[in-house]
Amino acid sequence: MSGGDMRSLLFLTVVLVIHASPARSEESEAERLVHREGRALFDEGHDAYKAGDYKAALRKFQQSRIRYASLRLPDDIEKCDRAIRAAACMDRIDEKNLNQLKELIGEQTDKPPRSNDPYVGACLPFPDLSKRVKANIAVLEGQR
Repeated sequence: MSGGDMRSLLFLTVVLVIHASPARSEESEAERLVHREGRALFDEGHDAYKAGDYKAALRKFQQSRIRYASLRLPDDIEKCDRAIRAAACMDRIDEKNLNQLKELIGEQTDKPPRSNDPYVGACLPFPDLSKRVKANIAVLEGQR
């Protein structure tokens, strides 16, 4: 499976789950507005992800997550978290910096992790991507 196919499949899974989420009927107009903003940001992130602009996608997913968190929507927050991890993983998957690659799979690096760093362990939920990162690490370590 090519990288583009894997990205599409990964994101399709995230998006399908989000579109299947039931709407909350007891939302106030203000809550509906915040929910729509969160959804619009997520959709912008999805478009950026599909275009290969993973940094922009990551920012939009994080902004969307903040909107959903303000409404305490655990299902939508979880979906944003997964999308954030996918975007962070894809953003650095072909990185040549060994520490940045190790961060993606949660391995110890030369620097302490920052709190709320979206890159730390980002590829762990995605076995195929984790495998690819490990292969990239092996290549870089072999070049030392």
